[in-house]
Amino acid sequence: MTNKTKIVIGILVISAIIIAIVGIAGNIRKDDKEKKKDELEKMYEYFNQTNNSNDNQIENNAEGSKDETENNNNTVENINQNKNNTVIGKEEQDSKQASQNSANYEQKAIDMAKEEWGISINSYDFQITEKQSDTIYKVTVREQNGNKNAVAIYTIDVEKGTVKE
Repeated sequence: MTNKTKIVIGILVISAIIIAIVGIAGNIRKDDKEKKKDELEKMYEYFNQTNNSNDNQIENNAEGSKDETENNNNTVENINQNKNNTVIGKEEQDSKQASQNSANYEQKAIDMAKEEWGISINSYDFQITEKQSDTIYKVTVREQNGNKNAVAIYTIDVEKGTVKE
């Protein structure tokens, strides 16, 4: 064989090797793309199933909540019927009335302190800090912003309607 033929055969062998490598690399890339596509499809299906199960769960919870609400309403009705049938003694009635009066007196004391304070009451907190008797309260006025120190303390007799600083 001549040198020219050896060179041609060498070029053909090298070309065949290069073509084989390019073909194999192309197939590998194609396989990778298909695998990624399959993985993405599986993920998409998974998320759709998860969303559907969440939607079903939400619907079931909503239906369950309706049932629970109906049960709670029935229970409340039963309790109310039982309360209507329950006999309450005079002491219990007095105790209930006293606690209602106490809550009303506390709110009234705060309202009286706000009225006495008179300066932009929305910028201050009014708190009952001491209950001296059933009708006498100490109400403390504090700044809402800043140091929260007491600005004023009022002694209020709700029954008599008196306010002392």
